[in-house]
Amino acid sequence: MATVESALPYYPGFKHYTADVDNDGLLDKVVIAHVGYNSDGLAGGIHIFRRLPSGAYQDLGAAGTNIDGTNPTEFYADQLSIDDWNGDGKIDLAGAGQASIPGTDNGIALWTSNLTTSNNWIKVQAPAITGFFAGTAMIEIFDAGFAGDVGHYVTPPRVLRTGQAWASKVYHFGVGTRASVDVSVTFPDGSQIREAAVQTNRTIVVNTGAAPDASAAPDASALADAGALVDAGAPEDAAPPTAAPPPQPPPPPPPPHATPAFVQGISATPQVPQSAVVVIYPRAQAAGDLNVVIVGWNDSVARVTSVTDGNGSSYTLAAGPTAMANAVSQSIYYAKNIASSSAGNAVTVKFSAAAQYPDVRILEYSGIDPSTPLDGATSAAGSPSASGSGSITTTGAIDLLVGANTVFTANVGPGAGFTSRMITTPDGDIAEDRVVTTVGTYTAAAPLSWAGAWVMQMVAFRAK
Repeated sequence: MATVESALPYYPGFKHYTADVDNDGLLDKVVIAHVGYNSDGLAGGIHIFRRLPSGAYQDLGAAGTNIDGTNPTEFYADQLSIDDWNGDGKIDLAGAGQASIPGTDNGIALWTSNLTTSNNWIKVQAPAITGFFAGTAMIEIFDAGFAGDVGHYVTPPRVLRTGQAWASKVYHFGVGTRASVDVSVTFPDGSQIREAAVQTNRTIVVNTGAAPDASAAPDASALADAGALVDAGAPEDAAPPTAAPPPQPPPPPPPPHATPAFVQGISATPQVPQSAVVVIYPRAQAAGDLNVVIVGWNDSVARVTSVTDGNGSSYTLAAGPTAMANAVSQSIYYAKNIASSSAGNAVTVKFSAAAQYPDVRILEYSGIDPSTPLDGATSAAGSPSASGSGSITTTGAIDLLVGANTVFTANVGPGAGFTSRMITTPDGDIAEDRVVTTVGTYTAAAPLSWAGAWVMQMVAFRAK
């Protein structure tokens, strides 16, 4: 019987893959448990962990509930390729095994899904984006009528970095029970095309500079460039009034504080030591916004020597460096009142020495005080199964709180009151935030899969 887990297993020898096995828009995990490496009771073979709306994971068992074919525990796969291999709109697993591993076989095995679900899907076939390119490509799926609003993501966007896009040109997205969605494709040069109200359970083909070939949906509307969406406003030739203007009203009261809002975020998690890490904002950036750069790494020797970007922003250290000796370190930087830029602004973090497992998360926020945004920062380190930043007493009427950690284990989800913006793969480090509208004392926290070394920080920024 499937059981609900508060966290995913994370142990040397395990391989994790991301897939939406039930098309609900939540990304599930497929885990290869290496025989001989288990210390937590997880049997060797392939395990599927379904992500629940609560943020917990449902262990569907080593046999792969709802997956047909050879029992994954009978054919040990060292690598998986995850896709809709039989074209039925549901995710399947293809595995490759090696006889050099005791008790396993050479060759491949295919496990196809027999999941019964009312959830729908959509596939986007993007044009070939290969080789090396400066920016990133991104496919986003939104609730119908909300294209461009990251608060209405149906499922996490698919980001394609240089060297990755060659692997496949068709991308599968589960969309839950939605009958239609909005689709947006951003290319490495910053150009963007969108289609509104795409009917689900079909494949659309996107071509640069042209409408998609929606062969499965002959009534699909043509794509429009986002820049073509304009507000018509008032008619330009409207006749001026002939009557005398009314008396001038009294001056309006000062505007209320803006509400800070998350705009975009992305991460880079190289798995070999690096003396410099580059992370690229996939979308255009707006003038006056705030950039936040969270830098984590798995040693206490290296130090961050500089944070820069291609837009000439000036980055200031807000928290850290905070280290857990011989384990993990983290610092948080910010750039206020940034200039506008097209998609592809590259943030570069340089270290004093090659940092172990660097984990760099970059986020953009709007509605932040452009002159004196920093309202406080706090840091803590420890090894219990719940990480915490320590507290900040805010002074702003409205504050944005950004919390983040770097961990030896993995995060389960955000702390109470916070929204998770990303949990990095495969490192399992979190970036979370919340907006508070009352002056008070606040702490960021995040539960972990189990006890292990961590550093956690929180920074408060004033709204404008």
